[in-house]
Amino acid sequence: MEQRFSHWGFRLSHRIAQKIREFGQGLNTIHGPVSLLLLVIVSIGMWWIIAVAYHEITIAYHQTAHVFGEDPLDIRLVQVLLLMGSSMLGSVLQLPGVGGGSQLATIAALEHIFDVPKELAASCGIMLWLTTFVAVIPLGLLLAHHERLSLRKLSKESHQEGASEPVPSLPPAV
Repeated sequence: MEQRFSHWGFRLSHRIAQKIREFGQGLNTIHGPVSLLLLVIVSIGMWWIIAVAYHEITIAYHQTAHVFGEDPLDIRLVQVLLLMGSSMLGSVLQLPGVGGGSQLATIAALEHIFDVPKELAASCGIMLWLTTFVAVIPLGLLLAHHERLSLRKLSKESHQEGASEPVPSLPPAV
């Protein structure tokens, strides 16, 4: 993979190959068909819960907008998948210094695809982000504390691992 994508840049091709190797290592945790089936069931269950959360939030915004005389936010359950997809694509993009690709993509989808007024789209996009991305942080911190994990130590180990990773040299000029 590094050779195949080397025309994009040597460091980028190395990172792509590294991500593929890490994905392969993750697949090694699947020990058989039963394990795979359980993973698929858990994954579908988690995505279903996220879709329901998105749908419930848009219903709440629909009702709130209607009360205040705004154009109602009317997004059906099937359309929620499009909204979730835009959020996922946006989460790939992290803006320098602030992050926020997920929120921006969700807000843009609400504005341009679903014709939601800007203020309502911004508020709903931030609420969707808070509910699906930020709400899990307190429980995660509690579990990390319970397992006696140090986030500082993990961060330091991660930086050391990244620094010790060999950076490939440039290919010879042709």
